[in-house]
Amino acid sequence: MKHEPLEEYKVNLKELNLELPKDKVFERICCPSCNADVPAENLNINDKIAKCGSCDVVFPFQDDIAHFDKTPRKVKQEILRPEGIELFYYKGELDISFIQPYNWAEIIWFIIVGFITFVSVPIMIKESVKLSLVPLILAPAIVTLIYLIRHYQKHKIHLVVGDRFLHIQRRPKKLVKDKSYRVQDIDQLYIKKRSDANIWNIYMITDSSVGQKHVKLTSVSSVSKAKFLEQEIENHLGIQDREVPEEDK
Repeated sequence: MKHEPLEEYKVNLKELNLELPKDKVFERICCPSCNADVPAENLNINDKIAKCGSCDVVFPFQDDIAHFDKTPRKVKQEILRPEGIELFYYKGELDISFIQPYNWAEIIWFIIVGFITFVSVPIMIKESVKLSLVPLILAPAIVTLIYLIRHYQKHKIHLVVGDRFLHIQRRPKKLVKDKSYRVQDIDQLYIKKRSDANIWNIYMITDSSVGQKHVKLTSVSSVSKAKFLEQEIENHLGIQDREVPEEDK
């Protein structure tokens, strides 16, 4: 004959707090085709690929075990387009353009014009050189200087990203050849500030038969422009951004 336990010896289940954990600590991988359980030996944990032993279907199971990964993800802030950078899309091709910085030839020319203007002219006046000759001497230098300053906004660098190649073009060229790189060789982009000036360089890491190379893509005058160029090119090429030892943190 079965007897009920005395009241004083009855166990209070609520006080024991035997609730199951809310977070899942296990997961069974089931075939999406036949719903059969997939044994552990048929799971590739590294690549998150499984093969069903019943129907031989191969499928990914990344989403099934995503809740196991407790590593906090670093969210990269999206950079909005800074002033001075233009974007143009045409038939799957991305054209990013911005003003060319002055090159060494132009800087040297400015120095020559300044020397002629502020040194040579007073000397010619002091030596009683005819003043009518001064404009003739200065005219070519001044006209060139005015042209460079007035058309400065139209002197652009174009980064043209297509399906097969990334082109670096200067318009006008100013004796600088266009460069092209195969898209399939581009592994990563990163930025690095010059130590001697407020200039930020954008670099590409490209794959080659002899190993990876760090190639300078271009230079810009602000970190926001540099990060925007890196962001847009990587997004267009489908490159997952990652940290590079050489880049500025």
